[in-house]
Amino acid sequence: MERPRAVDGPSPARTILTLTPNPTLDRVIFVRHFRLGAVVRGEREVVTPSGKGVDSSLVIHELGGATVASGLNAGRSGRLLAELLAERGIAHDFVPAHGETRTAVVLVDLAVNQQSTITAPTLQGTEEHLAQLLALLDRYAERAWGLICAGSLPPGLPADSYARLLRRARQRGLIALLDTSGEALCEGVAGQPHILKAKRATKKALENQVKGRGFSFVEYLSMCPTNWGMSSQAAADWVGNEMVSYYPLGNFRDR
Repeated sequence: MERPRAVDGPSPARTILTLTPNPTLDRVIFVRHFRLGAVVRGEREVVTPSGKGVDSSLVIHELGGATVASGLNAGRSGRLLAELLAERGIAHDFVPAHGETRTAVVLVDLAVNQQSTITAPTLQGTEEHLAQLLALLDRYAERAWGLICAGSLPPGLPADSYARLLRRARQRGLIALLDTSGEALCEGVAGQPHILKAKRATKKALENQVKGRGFSFVEYLSMCPTNWGMSSQAAADWVGNEMVSYYPLGNFRDR
């Protein structure tokens, strides 16, 4: 698959690079009174590029910010995803992977205000694809100030992929955010992201308390540049270099 390119890239020093290893092509079909075993005619269909990192680029672009959407992409569905980003004027640079970028069919029943999602099998990554993502990150490091690593990891991509990408981002002076879950999150925190979204961990802790499963404790390391008398970058570096050595990151017990 040829590597797709969109419009001329954003201006230096303002770009947020988003990295989605497992993007999705969403196909949303609006119907009424859906029934299995029957022919149901849709009223409207919307096809859009998706995946947490891609979604972030869509929002950044809509708000007038500069962004480049990157990650892995594959097959016909991947080419369509890239074309849709180009139509919206969003710069993108994807590493070709094996298989097909996954498609999610979302059925929205307007009669009952409910929806169901069917997700097709996804692309496959390798150690070599991770090496190419690291090289891509190096190429954009000079023109970007932030990196968003988001979404699940596809089959075949090493479990510590996010940790390695985040370490490289820190070495290149980028502010990095991680938004994922499961093993990818447990491994990814070792990369010391400046910002970590851990909604599922918080939700599970609250559910454990409500259901009487025992005591749950989720600890976040956070910075306070104003009280510390530091810039945001210096405060983020202090969290990573000083606080993490005293409060190591990780999932210490989960049952």
